[in-house]
Amino acid sequence: MIELMKNAKIEEKETIPGKLYWIFGNIIEPLRSKTDDADNAWILHSVDTGGKWGKGGLFTVLQDLSKQIPEIYNLAGKMNDLHTVYMSENNSKHCFKMIAQYAKTKEKMPSLHMPMIWWGIQNFDEKTVLGMITKYLCKEGMNVYIYQYRKFKGNKNFPLQPQQTAPVVQPYLNRNLRKPLAKKPKLDVKDDEDEDSFIVDNDEEDEAEFSEEEEESPTESEVEEDESEEDIDLSDDEDDDY
Repeated sequence: MIELMKNAKIEEKETIPGKLYWIFGNIIEPLRSKTDDADNAWILHSVDTGGKWGKGGLFTVLQDLSKQIPEIYNLAGKMNDLHTVYMSENNSKHCFKMIAQYAKTKEKMPSLHMPMIWWGIQNFDEKTVLGMITKYLCKEGMNVYIYQYRKFKGNKNFPLQPQQTAPVVQPYLNRNLRKPLAKKPKLDVKDDEDEDSFIVDNDEEDEAEFSEEEEESPTESEVEEDESEEDIDLSDDEDDDY
């Protein structure tokens, strides 16, 4: 029996990479992709080290889901058994790895639903967190859904849910939450002949101005006639004097 076990090949299931989604909605009523066949949905939430359950936001939502959640947290705080760590890159890597390891013990990989845990934390940006989620969770076969706060509920320009942002190979892409604006129609380009008809040649303008100046300036014949008239007038004056 032992020899058979040694020679036997252990069949490992191929891990199908999960995907990362952005989503609007209620985190305790998870929305999933049509290709997501997970039986269980896990909610990931970050808390402070105070040992007291907070109010508002996701704290209130989870409390409405089950009163045992804040009770267990408050009890762990009284017993100094919170096991909380600072939200840093190294600590988050460890947490994501532990989540993936625990998920692998289940018959079917669950889906993970979480808020934007990096919001308002120094030295903990979105790009870093998305990269870790893709590397330590999605590559292990887990579909991750990040829930966002919808500020304008009446806005109809939001895409359908859920919206996939990036495959595993490219963990972070610039996402566009709203529908792209309609492109302006391109104007038809006119032929060269039509374009030339609207172009004014500067040389033609200069020639036109020069011709107008010539018309205004007196000709030589006109100048000679004026001089002769002046001479005649002078001769008449001389006759009057004598």
